[in-house]
Amino acid sequence: MTNHSNKNERKPSVPRRIVVHLGEEYVVTSEHVEGNMSFRSLEPLHERPLKRRRPAHD
Repeated sequence: MTNHSNKNERKPSVPRRIVVHLGEEYVVTSEHVEGNMSFRSLEPLHERPLKRRRPAHD
């Protein structure tokens, strides 16, 4: 008895990559889609956002 066939249906061999444009580029992995399909789950492509040059608080 092999039950691995069910796992194949649940997890596709090819990960789906969804790119949403919300001002900045965001990418959603298949794991995020399976977990919660929410804009909050989206992770920006650049881990560290570019720091804007702000005047020092003197």
